Amino acid sequence: MGNTFHYNARPDLADIDMSNGLTSVFVAVLSMAISSVSTENWQKRFAVCIASLDQWVIGSGTILFDIGSLPWSKQNLEEERSFMLRAIDAALDKTGWDRLSYKPREETVNECLLQLKVLITAFSAEHIAPSVSAMGTAGKPEHFDFCARHGVFKHQYGCPVCND
Repeated sequence: MGNTFHYNARPDLADIDMSNGLTSVFVAVLSMAISSVSTENWQKRFAVCIASLDQWVIGSGTILFDIGSLPWSKQNLEEERSFMLRAIDAALDKTGWDRLSYKPREETVNECLLQLKVLITAFSAEHIAPSVSAMGTAGKPEHFDFCARHGVFKHQYGCPVCND
């Protein structure tokens, strides 16, 4: 079993297919990186969205994540895209990796992060998931729990790094 991150509306772009183990590492390093660059509530929502891809909660081999499901907004897409690219760069710079109890296989993780960068760069406002744009500002948290041990904004069921 494995997991896929993709850009559903752009089948011409390569999916990011990962084993369960690589998915856990990918979510951990991206969660730590995005949390480290999040200061505004809208940025923290992105961090929580990434953290919620925790296989401990979702189940191994069951992640099929469309980047259109991130909490994008049409009016701020360029700022949000820039933020996501900064977060990916932070992950590529190994931000937070020293807080892991293992050493990630850098080449493998970086390949996935670079693929995500391609998807984020190509993302278009017309492909924001209907459920995301319909949500508006309702249902968006304004309080964020933080795992000080791993430097991650937690999802509803905790820290994806602690849960791993």
